[in-house]
Amino acid sequence: MNEMVAERAEIESEVNPVVAAAQSLVVNDATSYTQALELGKACSAKIKLVEDTLGPAKRKTYEAYREVLRLMQSFTDPLEAAKKLLSGLAYAWRKAEEERKRKEAEEARRLADKEAAAKRQAEEDARLAAAERLSNEGMKEQAEEMLETPIVVEVEEVAAPAPMVKVKGTSTQENWQFEIEDATRIPRLYMTPDLVKIGKLVKALKGETNIDGVRVFDIGTTRFGK
Repeated sequence: MNEMVAERAEIESEVNPVVAAAQSLVVNDATSYTQALELGKACSAKIKLVEDTLGPAKRKTYEAYREVLRLMQSFTDPLEAAKKLLSGLAYAWRKAEEERKRKEAEEARRLADKEAAAKRQAEEDARLAAAERLSNEGMKEQAEEMLETPIVVEVEEVAAPAPMVKVKGTSTQENWQFEIEDATRIPRLYMTPDLVKIGKLVKALKGETNIDGVRVFDIGTTRFGK
């Protein structure tokens, strides 16, 4: 630990002055331009110094990290695969069960509506027959009053589907996906420009590139070596 503290102090003494000089430099003439290039070279040299000084410790730490990571993954990868399998199996059953209950509820409602319609028809037939008898007996007003009275038929209430089994610490979430069936039918709104092909053309033609809807510009840099 003391060795690391000493190395840090040494690196700071080498790096900080260069960084401060670069941050304060204003390039406005040939002299300051030359200073910028020299400072750029100094930055590259200090980067190499940092890498050479701390590189061995970094590699050692990284190898230890990778070894622990490999050990962890030897256990977690099979567990993740098992969890994914169980998730798919449980979700498929849940969806199938929900669909089964939905169809059962629809069938129950259909039967209840059918039974209510049959009761209504039977009530109407009985009322028509009774009204006809009253009319035949000279009681037309009572017959008309009977026919005008609304028919009320009670519809059997269909019970709601039983809730799905719940296990604490678990949840279900939909995850809709898609696949392309015919790319030629996709609206332009959902099409993405081929950035790789455009980039290759721009690098080849540079400022002569002419693509509708594309602005070409140069963001060149000065390299200092390393």
